[in-house]
Amino acid sequence: MCPRNLFQVTFLAPKILEVLCTLLTLYINEMVCWIKFYRGKLKYNSDLHEHDTRHKTDLRPLICRTNIAKNSGLNMGIALYNKLPQNLKKLDTKHIFKNKVKKFLLQNVFYSVDEYLLS
Repeated sequence: MCPRNLFQVTFLAPKILEVLCTLLTLYINEMVCWIKFYRGKLKYNSDLHEHDTRHKTDLRPLICRTNIAKNSGLNMGIALYNKLPQNLKKLDTKHIFKNKVKKFLLQNVFYSVDEYLLS
């Protein structure tokens, strides 16, 4: 590799990371919004019992027999939605929810879905 290409790679690496973060932010944002407004067919933890628990606003993941179904977009979306802060989950207006989630994701930079889920 000639020095000029090394120079270009060194300065392009942050741009590549920025694009990857942007793509990840878009993916999480779209999945969470899809789950939020598809939720009428999904069950909350509070639907199963009357106890006042800290995870009562979380959606129940679907019970699946195979790993393909467990790793489906629907279950991933539920997992991503459940990691949102409580104040975002309580928003009901679609455009306000999308804007607040986007702002949250841009303020907290995540480099992978696993990093987001572990936060």
